[in-house]
Amino acid sequence: MKQKLVVLILLVLLFLPAGMASAIGYDRIIGAGEVVDEDINVFDNDLLIEEDAVVNGKVTVFDGHVDVGGTINGGLTVFDGDVTVDGTIIGDLVIFAGDIHLTENATIDGSCFSLGGNVVDENNGTACSAYGSRFRQVVPVLPEIPAMPEMPAMPEMPEMPVLPEMPRMPEVPTFRESRARVFIGNVSEVIGRSLLLGVLALVVAAVFPRHLEQVGQAVRERPAASGAVGFLTAIAVPSLVLLLALVLLVTCVGILLYPALGLLTLVPVAALLMGWVAVGERFGSALLRTFKRNRRSLMTTAAVGTALLTLGLGVLSLIPPFSFGGGFGVWLVGMILALVGLGAAVLTRFGTQPYPPGSGYKGKVETVLETLPEDDDLS
Repeated sequence: MKQKLVVLILLVLLFLPAGMASAIGYDRIIGAGEVVDEDINVFDNDLLIEEDAVVNGKVTVFDGHVDVGGTINGGLTVFDGDVTVDGTIIGDLVIFAGDIHLTENATIDGSCFSLGGNVVDENNGTACSAYGSRFRQVVPVLPEIPAMPEMPAMPEMPEMPVLPEMPRMPEVPTFRESRARVFIGNVSEVIGRSLLLGVLALVVAAVFPRHLEQVGQAVRERPAASGAVGFLTAIAVPSLVLLLALVLLVTCVGILLYPALGLLTLVPVAALLMGWVAVGERFGSALLRTFKRNRRSLMTTAAVGTALLTLGLGVLSLIPPFSFGGGFGVWLVGMILALVGLGAAVLTRFGTQPYPPGSGYKGKVETVLETLPEDDDLS
């Protein structure tokens, strides 16, 4: 039985043509007296070959019925369809899942069998074989899928309970310090800052006396020029440091040069400190001359003048009406003095050269004359 099925499948493959004319769409009818010299393939349609029509080629029909009243020279293969032969078939007649009806005029010159169908033979001279209708049950029919049950209605969501109001936090009592205590604290801060700058001025005067004299001379003789240079320096240096930091950030050597950038930022701070000490030294010299105390060393005038200048500006910023606006007026005066000192430090290159140029000897003479006693002291 299995060998016969293999032979049948091979025969089907042989009957399948390649590159043949196809009849797709409506039923195919080959009229009486018409001659077709090619293979015919019909898909999902019926085929009628009328009497005296001739087909010189193989005929294959898929899912359709065939009525043969003429002649087929090449054989007939039908899949899932019935065949009625009232003419002549020269070749094999093979039917899959269909019935064969042979009339008295039917002539078949070849094999004839139906796989999965029945044979009705009215012509006793034609031998056709039938292998029963069980073939149609090889592919079982899928049972109908039952309808999906209706989903039950969703219950309504219960209403959310109203949340109780959050209790208010009790206000934390604020302890307002008295004005006297705030004033004393601010004065203590000013005194501490003044003493610190006085000590720094003493160190600068002791370590760099000549440099401090050169910066002080520029403050005394060119205050306007020093202030302008100090203002430009205060704008240019931070911008330059920021730009250099951004450049180093996007370069591969930025990590290595960041310490150097940190040291570079200390240069304007050092210049500002030396300039403030120089301004304080000028203030101290003028103050000591007022009290006729000219014979004082550079360290004394620098330390005393810087401390008193810082103390005076700080105290004024705390006393009305000078404290109006946060002491803006006093702060503005202090900033101008700091810019003058910064510019003087820049013009003299940290006191390494005199400014204006050529005034170094004059400055030395004035320094010596300031240490001499007044005429009233000699008398």
